Amino acid sequence: MAAMEDDRPVGPRKLLTVAVRDYEDDDEDEAEEFAAGIDEQLEVVGQWWGPGGSLPPFHAVPPRALKSRDDVEDLLRTEGVRGMRGHALVLFITGHGIAAASGTHFLKLPKTEQGRYLATAVRTSDLIAAALDSHVENVLVIVNACYAARLDTELSLLVKDLGQDRREKSRLDVLVTCAHNRTIEVRRFPTTLRGVYERLRTKSGITTPYLTVVEFMAEYERELRHADRERYRLRRLVDGSGLEDPSPCLPNPGYVRARDLIGASPRQATAADGYWLDRATGRTQESDAGWYFRGRDDLNRHIATFLGPRRGRGVLLITGSTGSGKSAVIARAVVLSDPLFREDPLYKAAADLAAADTIPPEGSVTAAVLAHRRDAAQVASDLLRALRVRPAPVGPADDPVQRWSGQLHDYVRDAGQPVTLVIDGLDEAFERHRIVHDVLAPLSGFCAPSPGVPGQRTDDGPPAARPAARL
Repeated sequence: MAAMEDDRPVGPRKLLTVAVRDYEDDDEDEAEEFAAGIDEQLEVVGQWWGPGGSLPPFHAVPPRALKSRDDVEDLLRTEGVRGMRGHALVLFITGHGIAAASGTHFLKLPKTEQGRYLATAVRTSDLIAAALDSHVENVLVIVNACYAARLDTELSLLVKDLGQDRREKSRLDVLVTCAHNRTIEVRRFPTTLRGVYERLRTKSGITTPYLTVVEFMAEYERELRHADRERYRLRRLVDGSGLEDPSPCLPNPGYVRARDLIGASPRQATAADGYWLDRATGRTQESDAGWYFRGRDDLNRHIATFLGPRRGRGVLLITGSTGSGKSAVIARAVVLSDPLFREDPLYKAAADLAAADTIPPEGSVTAAVLAHRRDAAQVASDLLRALRVRPAPVGPADDPVQRWSGQLHDYVRDAGQPVTLVIDGLDEAFERHRIVHDVLAPLSGFCAPSPGVPGQRTDDGPPAARPAARL
């Protein structure tokens, strides 16, 4: 698999769009509406993979007017797609799709003639093949065209014709937006993708620089109404990166690069980025350097005591009604305990506003994750990644929750020091019961008070040497 150095991509990254509009057989109003929808799609795709975030943008090939099959073939040839090299390629294909009698899927062009699809349309699988069989290490193809899911049979055969090294050493993924028997709503994809972009950027709590394909699909589906999910959710026709490997083709709009702090390792990330800092400070935008969180001294003091050196194990549950400030209190503890954040001027601003006994000890939070709209497998995986543990691969017959909660248990058992895990938004998780019973409950033995062994201090003194956890 291709490598990434932290959040810095190795090698060129390119965004290529094959976007067809201005169909001559549509009436004038339909043509204008469809063209406007295609333009909106290109705008939001350019926003996601373009400049504006913490990660370097993809190089976007300017969209071309594609009228005929020759135009499409010229695009592939002049951009050198089949021989392209680099770190990542995103190919976005959009326009009217044709489901031919043979089962072949074609991309319709303005010059396509009825009944002459082989000569005047383009096999969509040929476009996909050009990208998949290139030399680019990571490829993501997104097809937003009518009947796109009919590509499943073609692509299952096509992938078998790729070389073994290509299949095994590259991340190759294909997503489609439309079912076998459905036509696209031209504004559906851009509206949904823009909603996902804004949620990831401001609210999701996913803090990794890149998303997994599964995360991208799940976030897209969550943006749809329940009644529309079966019809309009993304479908994965080629799976080359699995469940848990982040894809260099999917930059996370919500990622915030860790601050460059004096003495900090460039490989370290601070918990005081993005979601946690926003909740802790009460700020409304990243450029705001103010600290607006006030009050709750008794609760903050209780949390600081719980995180102190005299409490090596235990469970602290913070409850309250919606909007009561639970997340702000939790985020404050996460941020103020972060060793890297201690060197930030904002830390002094926060410390000046608070009593010393309300500030948790440095390094007292080992890992913090957000459970909002996450299932049990995602929470278990997020906890492992926050602990810098790679989730173990899972097979089709494996239960990822069981596998990864076992890894979590082993980490705490072998850590050699108390491990403190913070989970925010548990009441807003998709699988609250399973998160509690299958992910957290196996750690309960590490949270119980130390037994009263003669000559050994209890939890009123320094924590015992046996494995310990705080939740």
